[in-house]
Amino acid sequence: MKKWLIPLLMIGIIFLFASLFVYAVWIGSCYPAVLPKMSSEEMQQFRQDCNLDTSRVEAFSGFLVLFIPGIFFVTTYWLVRPSKIYIQRSGPLASFLLLTLFDSLLLVVLALLSYPETGTAGSAQVVLTLTALGFASYISILGIWQWKRWGLLLFQGVSVFLTVYSGINGLSFIIACIAIFSAIYLTLILRPLRVRMD
Repeated sequence: MKKWLIPLLMIGIIFLFASLFVYAVWIGSCYPAVLPKMSSEEMQQFRQDCNLDTSRVEAFSGFLVLFIPGIFFVTTYWLVRPSKIYIQRSGPLASFLLLTLFDSLLLVVLALLSYPETGTAGSAQVVLTLTALGFASYISILGIWQWKRWGLLLFQGVSVFLTVYSGINGLSFIIACIAIFSAIYLTLILRPLRVRMD
C-alpha cells in the first residue's frame, strides 16, 4: 500500500469530525430549543451573526469548508487502496458506483443543510435518519468497490429502508425510485461476480 494513503485517511477523518462539530455547534447556537426574548435590534443582530437571511450554502459554509475536503480524502483513500481480491472492474460498473457514491454524499449534504427547513414537526429526526441512510449507502458503495459482499447487502437494505421511510414520511418519491433502481441494477450487474467477492 502506498505510504501517503494512511496520512490522507487520518487527515480526512479529522476534517470530518471537525465539520460535524462545527455543524452541531452552529445548530445549537443558531437554532436553540427555546429562543430567548430579544429586542428587534438584538434579533436582527442574531440573524445576521447566524447568516439566517442568506442562502443555506452560505449559512453552513463553516461546515462545508471542512466536510468537502474531509470526505474527498476519505473517499480517495478507499478508491485508491488496492482490494485483497483482484476482479476486473468494468467501465459501466465503475461509473455507476462512482455516480451512486456521489448520490449518497449528496443525500447526506442536502439532509444536513435542510435543517430545520424540512417542514415537519420532527425535522431533526428526519434529518438524522436521512443523514444516517446516506452515510450507510456511502459506506456500502465503498464496500462494493473493495469487492465486499456485505457492501451489496448493506446497500440493498438501505434502499429498502429508504423507500419505506420516504413513503411513511411523505418525502420525495424520487429518492425512493433512485434507491430501488440502484439496488436492482447493482444486484444484477454483480450477480456473476458475487461468488468471487470477499
